[in-house]
Amino acid sequence: MEYDLSTRSARFEMRSNLDLPPILRAIDAGGLLREVGFQSRPDLNAGGHIEWPMNAPPTFHITGHLAADNVSYARHTASRLESDVSFDGKNLFLDNLIAKRPDGQLKARLLVKDDEIRWSAAGNLKASVWKDFFDKVPLGKVLNDFSERDNTTVDGSVEGHASRSDPHAWGVTGTVKATHMAYKGTPFNRAQVSMKLDHDFLDFTDGTVEFDYSNYAMRKAHGGPLTGKAKVDRVRYNREPSTLTLEGIEGNFWPAPVLRMFLPNVADHLEEYGFHNPPALSGSGTIGLMKAQQKTDFKVHGSTPGKVSYHFAGQDLLLDGLETNVRVKPGRTEVRDLAFSLFDGPLRANFDVIYGDGEGQHVDGEIDWTHLSLPELSTACGFDKQAKGFVTGRMNFQQQAGKEAAGLNGEGHIALEEGELFSVPIFGPLSPLLAAVVDRKAGFQQATEAFCSFKVKDGVLSTRDFYTDTSSMTFTGDGTADLNRKTLDMTIRMNARGFLGLITLPLKPVVDGLFQFRGTGPLKQPKWDNVMFTSPPDDENDKLLKPPKARLRLAPNRR
Repeated sequence: MEYDLSTRSARFEMRSNLDLPPILRAIDAGGLLREVGFQSRPDLNAGGHIEWPMNAPPTFHITGHLAADNVSYARHTASRLESDVSFDGKNLFLDNLIAKRPDGQLKARLLVKDDEIRWSAAGNLKASVWKDFFDKVPLGKVLNDFSERDNTTVDGSVEGHASRSDPHAWGVTGTVKATHMAYKGTPFNRAQVSMKLDHDFLDFTDGTVEFDYSNYAMRKAHGGPLTGKAKVDRVRYNREPSTLTLEGIEGNFWPAPVLRMFLPNVADHLEEYGFHNPPALSGSGTIGLMKAQQKTDFKVHGSTPGKVSYHFAGQDLLLDGLETNVRVKPGRTEVRDLAFSLFDGPLRANFDVIYGDGEGQHVDGEIDWTHLSLPELSTACGFDKQAKGFVTGRMNFQQQAGKEAAGLNGEGHIALEEGELFSVPIFGPLSPLLAAVVDRKAGFQQATEAFCSFKVKDGVLSTRDFYTDTSSMTFTGDGTADLNRKTLDMTIRMNARGFLGLITLPLKPVVDGLFQFRGTGPLKQPKWDNVMFTSPPDDENDKLLKPPKARLRLAPNRR
């Protein structure tokens, strides 16, 4: 050391392995580094100068290099820490700072000037290390939702600023890459994002992610790829009014695991749709994070050329080529323009999924179907005998969650086209009975079209206006089909007045060409009996007594 008495100043060079905390206190840096602990004596090589004016405290400037083993900060340790140090009594500058751990390292620069702290850092430390640096700000809550695996890696480059006196005055910008982690339980192989963060918002942009489906139950059930990819233009958290805004989401991925991060009720409903492969999805919107604020308004468009398994009213269905628009709002999810194929025909639907309004989750909507294959429908329902023809209709419905067929209510109408009604499994056993009552050929005349409106109450379907006819006979009917027990109780009335060569049986009640039959028992094989004719409901009376429509039959060409 050289000390000049005339100027009351000195220049010095030093090397020390004294305990560093007393030195930090001496240079007034203890407030900043109060959570730093040294398990071994550090090495400090430094030089500088001191000025000690008369009747005033000394001022000094120190530059040097600090190296230490086994340094701790908060709940984490570094096996080795090195940094260039510059301190002028007020401002502290750490340059070329390197902190090494067994699982990675951090390179950083740090400037403390007056009340402001500025820093930049790059490294591959895991998210669990970063959590403690931001545990008192919203970013800490985000980091806390990430979980690690044995092969997790993180590579980040960030810079930021903070105020020593105002905990709300801080900001961070940078980019981060991560592999083999999970966010709120949703695993991913790799992800990358740019970010700009402060106390009022967390803004993540240009994000990409590859999801890990190796343990996803839906993939195990239906096959499909092990990964799914998505990009997102922006994810922005706004502290006020506590919302999450997502923009420009696109990719091919299973939707339920992603939405489970933010909208678990919607995710539970989406799990009911068994996508055999990840659909193509695009979306944007806002998610409210506080229930009382009701800020959610999120839109998604989805489509898949593949199969989708769906369980409806106690029946397993296999949908094909599904496409739809979905809008998530407070307490409900609106599904619009839903289109798919089933039983070789197109279906369309619009419905709302309503959550927790005192009645439990339920679905309100409407659906229509056109030219569905009756053979395919018969096979899906488990009937041994198939029938030709097509089915068209529509229905307004409400389905209570978790109640199978018993939770189904609604009304609609249905029509048979280009078919043979009495070869339909439910009505097939009626044909021999008709032949016995009338002429043998009558039971096998083709009723190619049929129609009825219906209502469903707690899974029991009822109709009062069933109608069909042949070239010489008219049929009306009323009854119920219990979808819970899969049983039928139905009455069919026949007007055979137009049938030539009518043969009446003396042991069977006949009222002026009118006959009545009742079918009861399992839907797959009901038992039909010829019973006493009773007056039909008013809805049937006019149709029953109306003569059958004439059928035009073309004679074959003869040469």
